[in-house]
Amino acid sequence: MALKLIDQLTKPFKPSDYSDSYTDELKAMIKKKAKGQTVAIQKPPEEKSAKVKDILSLLESSLKQRKEKEKKKSKRRKAA
Repeated sequence: MALKLIDQLTKPFKPSDYSDSYTDELKAMIKKKAKGQTVAIQKPPEEKSAKVKDILSLLESSLKQRKEKEKKKSKRRKAA
């Protein structure tokens, strides 16, 4: 199933679809500095922290629910 998904999403790599904006901006800054101009350095925007979920507890509760469903199914089979 995973391989099928990968095959569906796979497409040929085209380097021309991508550009290196960091290098372009760095070269522009270097040229300005070489000409004696001042360069204003922008600080990156602060990243908002994402809500972190406790994956382990989510997994444990999921497994617990699955076990409970299996118990109910086995009780129904025994009763029938």
